[in-house]
Amino acid sequence: MKRGLILLFSAMLGTASLTYAGSGNLKLIIDAGHGGTDVGSKSKAGDKESDICLQIAEAIQDYAKENGIATEMTRTKKKETLSFDQRSGHKSEPGVKTFYISVHFDEDKKDPSVHGARVRYSDHAHYSNESRRLAQAIAQSLDKINNTPTKIETVDAIVFMKNDMPAIMVEPGRMNSAEDVKNIKEKDYRKEVAMYIVQAAMNQ
Repeated sequence: MKRGLILLFSAMLGTASLTYAGSGNLKLIIDAGHGGTDVGSKSKAGDKESDICLQIAEAIQDYAKENGIATEMTRTKKKETLSFDQRSGHKSEPGVKTFYISVHFDEDKKDPSVHGARVRYSDHAHYSNESRRLAQAIAQSLDKINNTPTKIETVDAIVFMKNDMPAIMVEPGRMNSAEDVKNIKEKDYRKEVAMYIVQAAMNQ
């Protein structure tokens, strides 16, 4: 699907079908990876992973709110440094389906040619089955805007193990890929990424 058609489709959904009956009982906790003194990876041009993560997280929050979904951000400022404890320990509210989505844009130090999206979850944490289904749904969605299949990996990250809800980590691209960085710096591209992530959550 061409990007112009995707954005038109997104605009139509934003005013109609995506506000389905259960959207009021859905909440997304959005974790913008790194931040403050922890900048994460850097591109060759000097772009900081922490800044890109925050921009993606903001796009997810905006799209979710447009569709009546409650959100909570673990980090809202570029210079905000959070510990793992501050990022985790979240619990679902009674009667509210809640997903924890941690946003990253890591690099592959072993193979600089690696590009494209990756989604990760833990198969040892609570709600591992739900986390796997969400990871698979997001991966299938992100395949629509990437030139390579989205990878799904398992990892026992702290933010997975300490959150009492389905939790995944999504990386729409890699810092070592100039193409990935160029794409994600475009506001319209971030909107597409956000749209697919939120749609996947809504369909769980």
